[in-house]
Amino acid sequence: NIATGNGLYTGPVQGQTGPGPFPVQSSTAHTVTAEDLAMQKSVAPGTFVAGEIATYTLELQVSEYVSASGIVITDLLPNGVCPVWSTQSPTVTGALPADCGTGGSPAGSDPTGATLSTVTGNSDGTFTLVFEPLAAAANGNITVTYQGRMRTEYTGGSLAGLPTSSGDTYTNTVSLAGTTDTRPDVNAPSPTGPLTVNDNSSATQSSTQPSIDKRIKPNV
Repeated sequence: NIATGNGLYTGPVQGQTGPGPFPVQSSTAHTVTAEDLAMQKSVAPGTFVAGEIATYTLELQVSEYVSASGIVITDLLPNGVCPVWSTQSPTVTGALPADCGTGGSPAGSDPTGATLSTVTGNSDGTFTLVFEPLAAAANGNITVTYQGRMRTEYTGGSLAGLPTSSGDTYTNTVSLAGTTDTRPDVNAPSPTGPLTVNDNSSATQSSTQPSIDKRIKPNV
């Protein structure tokens, strides 16, 4: 969408000489992307609290024109956060600290809306989570939740073993890849399909910092 404004300006205008007013123009544009498969990510709480559980939520939407299948969600938990679950049995590769997975207190819960397939502990302290493929009909919605422990120390990389500190931020990123097929009753022109589509999202937590409130009591 493009909006343009025209008018007369009585002040000086670059490139113009002589008495005004001078004709001027300004325009701006805003682009909205229509997606057949979209995803948004959120996290609660928004504040990082060491030792506690964070719950991540993914909201997926499929447009009214297509169905979607083979939707694979890949999530990257930041250094300082590790995945937790209860009864599911993902394939784990790499080191998993004792307070992660089914360990630690408070205990974590299983993902909802999707099944955790693999968990990979990376050398930089991040964790890569991959979920079993999902599918949705046209105009469908999927909600996926899963949890991570906000650890008291960093898991890997140059910060390994150091405490998670006040003022730090923890950004979790997620991506999906899926296949869409146009409904047979959708009139041309429309994509021939099947098409591979992708989307991504992120959510950030931050830890609070100490603050000082200094006041002077009036002399009496």
